[in-house]
Amino acid sequence: MASLSDAFLFGSPDSRRIPPWHVQLSDSGLNSVPVISSHCLPNLVYSWGQAVAWSFFACLFVAALWLIAAVWARRGNRTPSDGETDAMLPSAAQLHKPHVPMLDGYRTVFIFFIIANNALQDLGHYKCLLVCNAIWLLPFFFILSGFVSSLQSSRVRSFTAASSAENIALRLVRLVPLYWVALWILVILAAAGLVEQTPYMAWPLQMALVQSWVPMKVCGPSKYPWSNYVHFAANTPGWFVSSLMFCSLLFPLLYNLRNYMGWKGTLSTLFAVCALHTLPSYFQAWLPVHGVGLDLFAFPGLRLLEFEAGILVFHLSTVLPANVQGWKFWGLAADAAMVTTLVLVYLFPVAPTSLGIRGEFGRAAHGNYFLTPWFCLALIGYTFATQGKGSEGGGAIRSGFLGMAASWWPLTFVAEYTYGAYTMQVPLLKVLQAVLPRGIGEHWAIVFLHLPVCLLVSVALTKFVDVPLRGVAKRFVARPQGTPSQRPAVAVA
Repeated sequence: MASLSDAFLFGSPDSRRIPPWHVQLSDSGLNSVPVISSHCLPNLVYSWGQAVAWSFFACLFVAALWLIAAVWARRGNRTPSDGETDAMLPSAAQLHKPHVPMLDGYRTVFIFFIIANNALQDLGHYKCLLVCNAIWLLPFFFILSGFVSSLQSSRVRSFTAASSAENIALRLVRLVPLYWVALWILVILAAAGLVEQTPYMAWPLQMALVQSWVPMKVCGPSKYPWSNYVHFAANTPGWFVSSLMFCSLLFPLLYNLRNYMGWKGTLSTLFAVCALHTLPSYFQAWLPVHGVGLDLFAFPGLRLLEFEAGILVFHLSTVLPANVQGWKFWGLAADAAMVTTLVLVYLFPVAPTSLGIRGEFGRAAHGNYFLTPWFCLALIGYTFATQGKGSEGGGAIRSGFLGMAASWWPLTFVAEYTYGAYTMQVPLLKVLQAVLPRGIGEHWAIVFLHLPVCLLVSVALTKFVDVPLRGVAKRFVARPQGTPSQRPAVAVA
């Protein structure tokens, strides 16, 4: 017999065979509002007014955490560790440029696919060429975030307590402002009746960036039997920011662990992380399905494995032997890895079902099916293609045909604004639906208007909100004049 905790988190074995919207209807009949009554969080917020008030206090809480981290970083002694000098830094760190252009290009294309996928599903279009299924590309961004965070911290031998606080403060100011702008716009739209207000508890949890830590439904009335998830209500894509912030909090610790591994140890650990990450794909029958208990797709514990894989890929790129880095076909190998990944992504409606590793109700409970190893190979391949020994010249053979296409300057230029476009996609779609005639606002073609609007708004927010706030934060946590100089502690992706 399942324990109480097992039943609460995962549901009993029998409950996994019922529809994902485990509900009880009132006695008045099937037309009643469904009530979520099992495998759910107790509702602690009972009105819209309470939701707004607690959301405000949640923002104050996060701001207080940022201030503590920033003051700690400013006051801390962030000098190199005992006996450490610049001469002891790995020479490979000097090879790395601020970014790998191919990865910026893929970032732009994948984000646009994901935004289009989310918009079409919000409009009720679940069968569409190319973009539907794009949610399975999300592992790429957690791996890329771990990789880029390590790349931009490559001159840091190890993080101290103070430089860790600096990293946290700068990551908060990078991720939170645009995320809050989107959420407060949705608060206004919800007050105007253009967005669902329930579940009320979702709003303060999302303002505090903790919704992905409890990716479950809230008990109580629900407009639809399958709704009431705290991380899929309000600003649905915000679960990504919540999980990414959790990963960023642990980044200094994970980054420091690399000091104890050579290339063989790093490669072995990377294989172990990728293998561990695929286990839920084989054990679906024993894990909560989509709609019952924990929603593993957004659970940050599993996304942390993707983030750690990105850190390990970066470290591997600095410690592999020079003759391996100089292999002239790295770009083509990365191309092959990306093609394999896309084939897996777009075979998901067929292949995982036939293998018996898909969620019972058409949506997997976990967002990664053997994708992490291929994304890791692509990252390390494109890194060596652009920065390794002998990377100059070589054309498509060295960079890869897809790599050269992804390096096209419009794609790399737009990459800087993809985060803002991602966070703003839901409020902007709701605004477009409100201002456009009903027939147009609900037609699938609205995607072709939604994407450029998201990009334009993101450019404005990045220029006038994000960049100025990051500049203020960097100056605030900087060492005051007159104190000893130091090597750069961290840069923000």
